[in-house]
Amino acid sequence: MKQKTILMIVERNFYSTHIGVRRVIRYHWHQLTSQGHSVTLATPQHGRFAACSKNDATAMMSDIEHSSPLMHPAPDWVKGDPVPNEAPTQSSTETGKSYDCAWDDPKDIRLEDFDESILTAPWMCSPSGSMPEGPYTMGFVYDMVPNLLAIGALRMPRFLNAYHFAHEHSIGYDFYIKNARRIICISESTKSDFISFYGKDLEPKLEICIPFKDFGNTNSIESNNREYILLLNVLDHRKNFIAVSESLKRAASQTDLKIVVVGRERMPFTEVTRFLKEISSISSSIEWYRSPSDQLLESLMKKAKVLFFPSIYEGLGLPILEAQAQGIPVISSNNSSCGEINQNPTLTADPYDHDGFASKIVGIFNNTQPILEGSTLTKKQNNFLEHRNKLFLD
Repeated sequence: MKQKTILMIVERNFYSTHIGVRRVIRYHWHQLTSQGHSVTLATPQHGRFAACSKNDATAMMSDIEHSSPLMHPAPDWVKGDPVPNEAPTQSSTETGKSYDCAWDDPKDIRLEDFDESILTAPWMCSPSGSMPEGPYTMGFVYDMVPNLLAIGALRMPRFLNAYHFAHEHSIGYDFYIKNARRIICISESTKSDFISFYGKDLEPKLEICIPFKDFGNTNSIESNNREYILLLNVLDHRKNFIAVSESLKRAASQTDLKIVVVGRERMPFTEVTRFLKEISSISSSIEWYRSPSDQLLESLMKKAKVLFFPSIYEGLGLPILEAQAQGIPVISSNNSSCGEINQNPTLTADPYDHDGFASKIVGIFNNTQPILEGSTLTKKQNNFLEHRNKLFLD
């Protein structure tokens, strides 16, 4: 394969803004550099490009934070303690890094000086004129959530004003259609939704690449010490926390539940408090890790019996892939990409089917629900991903 020079265009603050976008960018960076390509990070600035130094780029893309010693494993809140009426401080669990990358003033970064160019987020192209015009190799599409919300096609438990973000996406997607040779969707579901907005005529430009590399080792896939249900990033209306609460209540009437909650809240903290009180009343044990490191999350996953992830809509659903990489079955919704990537199709249900979710939870904890798990599940996922996570360059 010919070694190429590649311009990877990112948001100025991409490392701290969105963990999913950051993981996609880091995934492709590692894939490309491991093939011997030279990758330059740049960010749009006043219609030109500002470059990131090689040292800063290497530091942001390194896995050093993942290989560091496990720090501060104590949860932020456990059952038996007073339910917090405000967000806990992060001193007990936060071990992640933030980077204040030095971006050069726009000088001599030009598209024509690179063999390939990658647009890593559509909203970077808004407002119009902020992204230099010219031929680009590809642009990434993560999901169509803002666009679907804006037209009322995606039902949420409460109103979410997505019009501004949807407009930014729309400007970016129009820029992709005009300037990019290829448009990369991170799942079949996302591709289908993109076509529904922009038409089947674009299908020849669309490709699917599921950007996933499991984190950590999988030596404990066959662990017999799995005892709790894991809730990951559940404190979010789009992640369907109301269905989580209702389903757990119904399951708890039939089996003992130990619960581990992982992730920061994306809703008013009064709703978080109410949620914690509700599930505390029906479970024998609850722990909440508000902002764990990747390594702590991996450690928590290895001890989980099942991940419960009934999201209303996902562009990809990284938690599902991460859990299955550790041999952990996932109870998920059957819509968007969740049903596409869940390797246990019998563990999927409509996002609002509380009884269906409860039945599956009880079946797993009472060992009456047939499931794929352990190395068998991981092997099936690896086979599924084999031809879906490769970004081919021209």
